[in-house]
Amino acid sequence: PFVPLLLLLTVLALRTLTEGKWRRAVLAALLVGAAGHAALAVIREVKHPEPKHPVSLRPVIEAHLAAGFEDHLIFVHDTEFSGGLRPSWIYNRAALEKAPVIWAADLGEEENAKLMRMYPERRVWRLPVKPPITLEPYGPGNPLREPVKFQK
Repeated sequence: PFVPLLLLLTVLALRTLTEGKWRRAVLAALLVGAAGHAALAVIREVKHPEPKHPVSLRPVIEAHLAAGFEDHLIFVHDTEFSGGLRPSWIYNRAALEKAPVIWAADLGEEENAKLMRMYPERRVWRLPVKPPITLEPYGPGNPLREPVKFQK
């Protein structure tokens, strides 16, 4: 947000190069202060980055599943929702039937069975949204497979 101010100060400093020396000194100090503030913000972010939310692993999971040349159905089991805003795991492409991965909320055995009957050709997974993020085989038609961990 301070970049436009920094650009404005730079332009003003360049305009006043031919004017009095005191103006030049004040504007140079402001310019150096703004640049220093930006540098400190970058250093602070590098040293203490915000922890990534597990939903940032969604593209990694999709890429891993796409490598198998099969279509998948993933039931997202989110029990740790404490209210407020949160990133969502569950969004899909417009052409749902053609999507290699369909994401759905885990609504319990009965509701999940309905969706599995709609897409019987898909490999079904369950994804509990708690660390470690682990994709687990789900449903009676899923051949035995080991869970796949995406986060320690």
